[in-house]
Amino acid sequence: MRGLIELRDEILPEMAEELGEISAAFADALNEAHNNSSSYPAPQTLTGRNTGLNPNDQHNFTGATTLAVADATGGLVSRIDIDFDAGTLSVDGGAAAAIGTTVTSLVTAIDTALGANGSASFTNGVLSVSATSAANGIAFLQDETTPSDRGGRGFSHFFGLNDLVDADRIAMHETGMTGVDTHNFAAGQEMTFDIVGPQGQPVTSITVATVAGESFNDLIADLNDTTNGVGRYVTFSLDSQGRLVETPVAGFEQFGVTLVSDSTERAGSEKSMSELFGMTLFDKANRSEEFSVKSSIRADSSLLSLAQLDIDGATVAGDIVLSTGDNRGGRLLAAAMDGTRSFNQAGSLAASTATLQDYAARFAGVVGSRAARAESMAESNVVLMDTAAQRRADVEGVNLDEELAAMTMYQQSYNASARMLQAAKEMADALMRVV
Repeated sequence: MRGLIELRDEILPEMAEELGEISAAFADALNEAHNNSSSYPAPQTLTGRNTGLNPNDQHNFTGATTLAVADATGGLVSRIDIDFDAGTLSVDGGAAAAIGTTVTSLVTAIDTALGANGSASFTNGVLSVSATSAANGIAFLQDETTPSDRGGRGFSHFFGLNDLVDADRIAMHETGMTGVDTHNFAAGQEMTFDIVGPQGQPVTSITVATVAGESFNDLIADLNDTTNGVGRYVTFSLDSQGRLVETPVAGFEQFGVTLVSDSTERAGSEKSMSELFGMTLFDKANRSEEFSVKSSIRADSSLLSLAQLDIDGATVAGDIVLSTGDNRGGRLLAAAMDGTRSFNQAGSLAASTATLQDYAARFAGVVGSRAARAESMAESNVVLMDTAAQRRADVEGVNLDEELAAMTMYQQSYNASARMLQAAKEMADALMRVV
């Protein structure tokens, strides 16, 4: 019974979280390569996934990226170079125009720059960029020197504009948020945590309510409050990539802090706090079940991005920027397993930096060790059970050899006593005759 409880409460949840981490990392590596590549010809529309962003959020991008509109032969129609560090973009090498600091201002600037050639929109956390003509397509390319970045992902990659693998839920929890960003949760929305002691005993339940108009720093301070929050047991913080990090308070490392309900819903994206930051085991572990190849690519394999923009120096309409037979995008996909990337702490695996192949080998090794340890413990417990059973039998049972020896000794004693009694009787009879 103890083994089954340990399997349910510890081993299987750890393995599920570890599998979720490696699944998400593999999908993200493929998407990184695919978003920096393009099919030939380029697709007319690129539609991303729900990022959890609000139109009024700061875009928080750095670096640079290029958006190109290309015709069916791969000829350049227009290019837009976005320099996030400078806060500007330029069309076909022309004058710089401001992109602003928010998601809305950035999307509006891109939409304006596309002009008659295309459009850009942002709705419910999803960015979409389209070419106006069905004969044209959209493609992105990261700057080689200073690639665009938010939360460790490039512009197209972060929004999932050209993902190869998608999921219904947020799979990557490096949000790119900063502490001063407004959390955009309505007042009175609640998160409830159950606190469990080292032996699995319930300790308390704590509910934290959101306050409208505050920043993530303010919300995290409410969570970390030692009186009305969970700060007595754990503390939360945002790292440099906008990931929510949970750290046990000294002395309470063996206590469990579990988010059991979350009524928060972020305005403009309809994502909860827990889904945005991956605060529950469900959000982390279920990622291994969420992923699938994008339906549009499954339906049309020509949309697989095996080429890549060749944009250097191309500013004149008609310059070839995409070509058939280009397999640079395909090589990026093939090399996705070889790149070094950061892995978050998951289950029994500590945070680390490794290739997907190395991390997969580490995961397989941990699973193998668990299986070998379980087998060894099972064999030891069988021996222990047999030994205990034998000792009980020795105490409660009958040893036939010992009983036979005891019966033989009893019989001999009885026979000797009978002979002595007979002799005494005979002597008594003899005395009586003499008398």
